[in-house]
Amino acid sequence: NRPIWDFVRAAPDNDAWTNLRARGRQQTAEPPFLDMQRNTWRTADGAVRHSLLLRDVTEAVRNSEALRKSEERWNLALQGADIGVFDIDLTTNRSVVSETWRRLMAVPVGDDIPDLQSHFLSRIHPDDLPVLLKADADCLSGRSPRSICEFRVKFPGGIWRYMRSDAVVVDRDTDGRALRMIGA
Repeated sequence: NRPIWDFVRAAPDNDAWTNLRARGRQQTAEPPFLDMQRNTWRTADGAVRHSLLLRDVTEAVRNSEALRKSEERWNLALQGADIGVFDIDLTTNRSVVSETWRRLMAVPVGDDIPDLQSHFLSRIHPDDLPVLLKADADCLSGRSPRSICEFRVKFPGGIWRYMRSDAVVVDRDTDGRALRMIGA
């Protein structure tokens, strides 16, 4: 006959407890992270009842935090080295780029450009675009292990700057079709 809150405390970012992340209360060791789900139902005679499902998600929370810290370290290293990184999902043509890539390419962090790959390609010098596309095509098809290319990119004010790209395919389907490419 003790309330659940004697055993579990809600995480500070939760204000309702139908579905929430909570921490267990323990006398020893680090309290576990819990996902809680409360279901309210009525018995045949109309009495209100609650069932509470608790799932230990401690390992998932710790892994997520470790990944966040690792990404933060990598981003700081890339910023220090002044290297921009891109990751292209070739099935959706969606690109994820580092903050350093955005800075180097003069694409503000807040700008929501739905198709970064097309935006990037539109800024390549017309004489250099076929060379870049061939290097990418050779890598995507497996004829070359890497796509390495130097090319000119147009920047605000009509200025052309030379860039170098080095990319690899990191994921292929069972037929060998390239699914994902990352590079710097």
